[in-house]
Amino acid sequence: MPRIANATNDRISIRINSDDKQILMKAVSLAKTNITDFVLQHVISNAKEIIKEHEKTTLSGSDISFIMDLLDNPPKPNKHLIKASQMAKERYREI
Repeated sequence: MPRIANATNDRISIRINSDDKQILMKAVSLAKTNITDFVLQHVISNAKEIIKEHEKTTLSGSDISFIMDLLDNPPKPNKHLIKASQMAKERYREI
């Protein structure tokens, strides 16, 4: 199980086997950069992509049809919605 890094520590340590380290060092050399910049460039871009994928909402065709139908044919407001609307009107009149 991964451990959570200390938020005040700006340093990350990783363990890597020698074969993977050789591959990493060769890529760093070919990219003409240092290991820190290389790892950060690739890790941060991948991290952003992972976050983006997890925060994205995907709707199916039937979901979209359902929402569009609700927009085109909204249901009649119930008593709770009417009361909330009246409360909002009163509150914003005072501002």
